[in-house]
Amino acid sequence: MANTFRIITHDVMPASSGTPEILYTAPSSTTSIVLGLILTNVHTSQVTASVLLSSDTTTGTNTGAPAANTDAYVLFNAPIPVGSTIEILSGNKVVTNN
Repeated sequence: MANTFRIITHDVMPASSGTPEILYTAPSSTTSIVLGLILTNVHTSQVTASVLLSSDTTTGTNTGAPAANTDAYVLFNAPIPVGSTIEILSGNKVVTNN
């Protein structure tokens, strides 16, 4: 099975404060591995950022999970000073599938 590496970038997001923006959705019948995420504040004042891992995966008979997945924060309301960067998942991975 071949590996395909991708870089996904977005400019200033979200378009307005308090409005979540989807950065990535795992394609159908695909397992994806998120190797890193970098958030940078390009504004003129401090901002806060949250990263939500949203899952609609249901429980299958052989998964061993007691219930369906729910949304989980990887980062919640973290302050990012002007001109600063936060690296999320440094040295870790998140596996997604659809």
